[in-house]
Amino acid sequence: MRVGIVTALALVAAIAASSCVENEVTFLVEHMKVQPSPPNCVSSTGDEVAASGYIDLSIAKDFFGYFYVSNHAMIREEYANLRAETDGIVIDGMEVYVVSYDGALIGGSEYYEYERFIPPESSDIVPGVVMPVSVVAELRDSYSCATPMEWWQSDVQPFFTDDGILNTNETIELPTVEWFDTIYGKVRFLGHTQGGSEVETPEFSFLIEPCCNCLINWMNCIDPCEAFCGDPDDSETCHVGASTGGDWEKEAVDCREIMQFPGAAWETTVYDIFGTPSTLTQTCEDCTGTS
Repeated sequence: MRVGIVTALALVAAIAASSCVENEVTFLVEHMKVQPSPPNCVSSTGDEVAASGYIDLSIAKDFFGYFYVSNHAMIREEYANLRAETDGIVIDGMEVYVVSYDGALIGGSEYYEYERFIPPESSDIVPGVVMPVSVVAELRDSYSCATPMEWWQSDVQPFFTDDGILNTNETIELPTVEWFDTIYGKVRFLGHTQGGSEVETPEFSFLIEPCCNCLINWMNCIDPCEAFCGDPDDSETCHVGASTGGDWEKEAVDCREIMQFPGAAWETTVYDIFGTPSTLTQTCEDCTGTS
């Protein structure tokens, strides 16, 4: 009798365990995809897997990702009722929050509602946020990461004279790249089956390296003619300020997009053949190879 009770309890425990695991096995986030390329900015199931990501707090609004979500459920047949129920899953929304490397919550969790259908025994790309706008703003403030406009107003604008001339005899240092502690975006999708059962994915964790100015290409802004008058590269990014391990040169923003200043004029020092310095006022019309 004792053996029978132990066996029965073991069987109940096994059934209970399998019922908990079933949802985790059948409905889950497999991984995140690398960011798609412009101009279409469309992610597909065959794209590469993103192991981690970077977010430039100086220019990013949020961190948008493309999740590979699977529904491994199979069609269930009820022979007694002579019917078959397809276990397609309707995603009702997603919950996301961010934690520090030591597990401390950064900001609060946010829930985004939308509807997307995942047929049984299939996978699909589901776009969603892995770091909300509020968290990006909080981290930007806590790390004192200046936006390009804030940097311009504090470090460049003071060198303009009253007549709008930029005195480049002063030392204007371009922003330096700063890296901060690793953080993790925590995501789970919630929904229901076509039969009405509530389901949710296990929590998916994505490693993110926050930085300041790491996704801005400043190489073309050392010379005033290029910085203020040059034509920015035609390359675009699908999500400014965020990277998931793709081509950095394509994901980084050209600094000339930020530094453009129509009608700019600046003073520079020139030397004659005897080494005597003099001040020369220049505008975009004095630059060659720019417009």
